[in-house]
Amino acid sequence: MAVSITIEVTVSVSNNFSDDVFDPASECYTNFISKFKDQMGKFYERIIKEQNDKQNYKSINIKKLSKGSIIVDHDVEIEFDVENYKYAYDDTVTFLKHTLKKTNSTNITNDTDDLMFDASKAVVTSGQLPGVCALVISNQFSQYFYFVNNSKEGPLCVTNCSKSNNHYLNCEVGQCSVDEKGPRCFCPFSDDYWYTGLRCEVAISKPGVYGGVAAGLAVLLIIVAVLTMRLYMRRHSRRKETLICAESRWYEDDWEADIRAPGEIFRARTKYNVRDAEEAAFGADMFKLDLGTVDTYVKVTTSRPVTNLKVTKKPDN
Repeated sequence: MAVSITIEVTVSVSNNFSDDVFDPASECYTNFISKFKDQMGKFYERIIKEQNDKQNYKSINIKKLSKGSIIVDHDVEIEFDVENYKYAYDDTVTFLKHTLKKTNSTNITNDTDDLMFDASKAVVTSGQLPGVCALVISNQFSQYFYFVNNSKEGPLCVTNCSKSNNHYLNCEVGQCSVDEKGPRCFCPFSDDYWYTGLRCEVAISKPGVYGGVAAGLAVLLIIVAVLTMRLYMRRHSRRKETLICAESRWYEDDWEADIRAPGEIFRARTKYNVRDAEEAAFGADMFKLDLGTVDTYVKVTTSRPVTNLKVTKKPDN
């Protein structure tokens, strides 16, 4: 397994070029870039192989041209073996510094067409070396990967979803996968069970849930029916008791008999107390006239009242 790492390099080219070389739209600029990549690529490939045959030159990326002769800032991409890439990287940086400090040309064509350098201005920068997994995994997921070199498969970048990791995430019946939020368990779908929990460790029976819900609804319906029936019977019983009580009061009332001597005017009782008022109000609530069945065409005949007057003669004095 190999990883690619870039090293920042600055060289000063002393060949004579017109000022158009600094204009990205000019032909001179295009020719210089092509020549620099060709000759410096061959130069780096040769010296890197001399330094360590397990390393490979890959490419050059030119970042900027500056005046002062022609100062070229560029990145050199080199492929390292993953097992010792940190040590190899440091050795390569040191080697490039020493080589460029004593080199004054690419020494490719052995004539005046070679690029010439000002060795005193050569700079090789050692940057912060990222973790190996960050080099081979996209930035979106690299933070969740770890480098292991003690597995049977050799050096690997693994996550908590891998059994090669000491923090293996066991998802039971589920599947462990890595997304933007990190390693997670994705539970399967089943006709008989719902699986839930962080590790899909909880199984819920679907038939059991359906049966429990149905039984609960049945019990609820029975309770509602019983309560409704009891409420109806209670109201009906109370109304019946009220009617009986009213009838008893009707007959138990102390009515004054319509007894009077011939010719005597009937006088209704005038004794009236609080109990009478309550009973009158009670009767008004319980007994209401229904005039819908009254025949208004029936003739009613009443006898003419007769008054007996007794005249007493006052004695003469």
